[in-house]
Amino acid sequence: MEKCKACNYCKMLYTKCGVKYWREKKLYCALYEKLVGRDGGCETWQAQKTEYDLSSQRFDSVEEDINILLNMFIML
Repeated sequence: MEKCKACNYCKMLYTKCGVKYWREKKLYCALYEKLVGRDGGCETWQAQKTEYDLSSQRFDSVEEDINILLNMFIML
């Protein structure tokens, strides 16, 4: 049986403490809407999918951000 830590339905949980975020040991299963352990598993396991956003809109946004940062450093 596959483990929850490699399942596409399971998402990491983070807790904010002051100004830092800490990763929790438990995961949230979006399919069953409950907390599960990292080493758990079930029959509906699905491999994690990696998705990339390579749209021109995203690259335009990055170029704008870089220009803003460059202008900030030039002013210093």
